[in-house]
Parts: sequence; C-alpha cells; structure tokens
Amino acid sequence: EGTVGISARDTQTTFTGDIMRLAVSDDILGRIFDGSARVIDGGPQIIPADSLDIQGLPINPTARIYPREMIQTGISAIDVMNSVARGQKIPIFSSAGLPHNEVAAQICRQASLVKGKDALDTSEENF
Repeated sequence: EGTVGISARDTQTTFTGDIMRLAVSDDILGRIFDGSARVIDGGPQIIPADSLDIQGLPINPTARIYPREMIQTGISAIDVMNSVARGQKIPIFSSAGLPHNEVAAQICRQASLVKGKDALDTSEENF
C-alpha cells in the first residue's frame, strides 16, 4: 500500500454515492486487517453475516451529559488554567527535549477527583 508509483495526472476517483461499509461476522474476531479491511494474516477470507455502515452519527453537543466529576491533576498550572473532567482526554504538548512523559506520569500519580460543591454550598473548601 501507499502512493508510490501513482500518477497524479492519470489517477481518477469515482464517487459511488454510497457510504463505506464493513463486512462483519464472528469470524473477524482475532483476525488482522489492513486499512481497507482486507484480511492480511494469511487466513481464509471472511464470509460476512452483515454489512455495517462505518460512518458514525454526529454527536449532539447539547445532548451530552454535563461533566460533574472534575479532576485535580496536582499541577497548579493545569488546575488553574484548564478544567479537566473525568473521562476527558488531556492533550499534553511539549517541545523537543521537554519532559512531556514525566508530566503525564506525574498527573497519573497525583490526580484525584474534586468533591463537587452543591448549589447551596457556601464553604470555600474547593476552588
């Protein structure tokens, strides 16, 4: 696979008007496929029991559950500047040579759930 040897001038694409589908059955468990879902492990071809649409439905952002469990990373710069909810992905960016893996490990060691305040809570215990 790849694009080596493909002519940009002579290559054409055809739109079928249909969405990409994936043939599925219990026989796909434990098998190895390429990016186009072709078997590459030397085993027999899959006889599909069904064909599923690989295009997922868009997520309605207003239908999402409001995050209630916030995480305190233990790193003040992150805790002050970014609210991190439980289950949320946390991107960690750094320049070459900076210890991004150490920051991620520190978050894993120190992270804890923050006790949420009730609407009528007047204590200053949480930030």
